[in-house]
Formats: sequence, structure tokens, C-alpha cells
Amino acid sequence: IAQGNQPYPCKYVIASKTMERQPQYSITVRDWKTGWQVGSDDFAFTNATNAEQIAPEEIKDKLSELPANFQAGAAAAGDGVVTGAKDILKKMSDYMAAQGAISFGFDAVLEVVTTEEQKLSLASSGSVTLNRPDKIHVARSGGFADVEMIFDGDTMTLAGKNANLFTQFKIPGSLDNLFDEMRTKYDRPLP
Repeated sequence: IAQGNQPYPCKYVIASKTMERQPQYSITVRDWKTGWQVGSDDFAFTNATNAEQIAPEEIKDKLSELPANFQAGAAAAGDGVVTGAKDILKKMSDYMAAQGAISFGFDAVLEVVTTEEQKLSLASSGSVTLNRPDKIHVARSGGFADVEMIFDGDTMTLAGKNANLFTQFKIPGSLDNLFDEMRTKYDRPLP
């Protein structure tokens, strides 16, 4: 967490305790911006490559982020404890909750294990632009994915650029509603 008057998150490490081999996903945040620095015209999908449109039900089969012979891989867990961590986390949470607009770039690493037991780290980079209460644009490329997600408060668009596919569906409402629908209805949890 950045120190000072803008305590934004600098790095996330997400490790699953419920999935086999406990995969680990780490994200390093860069280029943090808030308020007027964040563009507001970034929430419309343009099908610039004439991608094929698919039904929302086909997301899981056709827009997979990993090849079929990959499985989530094991990762080592850290056990360090930072003094005052709860206070720092609370300060960051309060700061982020108060922001109406946020944008940042990120670099991520996903550890995977092939069916041949070879451990690989897949690196990717991307950007996030968020305008509360109901707009988000996420783009990520690298590893085996070149994906984009755009939500304008009414329509969700998922595009797999390397697959030349996209889907759109209505999910009117807030970002919280979007996150709930994506997790429960489409099996696509968003952080």
C-alpha cells in the first residue's frame, strides 16, 4: 500500500485455498490516477476487428484464458506480518471508497501447471478504468489471453481479441450488481 495522502494498493497476491494446488495470482499496480485525471469516454465497445459475436452462454467454452492442457498451479505462501497492517489496510480502503473515478495499469503473473507437471508463470499487463457507480473498462494482454471487458452501466461486453470473439448482454445497474451477476450467473468472478 502506498504511503502518504493517496494510500492506493501497490500489489495484490491472491492465493486460492479451495482449488487444487492452490494457484497464485499476483498483480502489481502502476500509473494510479483518480478524479479528473481519469478519462470518461472509455466505456464503449468498438468491434474494430469484425470479431464474431457469441452468446453469453458460450463464454466459458470459447473465451477461456488458458489452453486445455493447463491447470492452476501451486504457489508458495508468504507468512510475513506487517506491524499496523490493519490500520494501513483501513486507510487504503477508506481512500479507495472515497474515489469516484480510478484508473491504473497493472502487471500480473499467474502460476499454472501443465498436465505434464511443468510449472509455468504467465505474465500479462493491462489497464483498468472505473467510474462509480456503474462503469468499468478492463483490458489485459499477455500469456494466452488478449481480453477486454467493458461495462457502461447497462451492457456488459467481453471480447477475446486473440479468439476474434465477443459477447454482449444486459446487466443494468451498479458495479456491485455487475460483479454479483458475473460471479453467480456466468461463473466469471471479478476482483
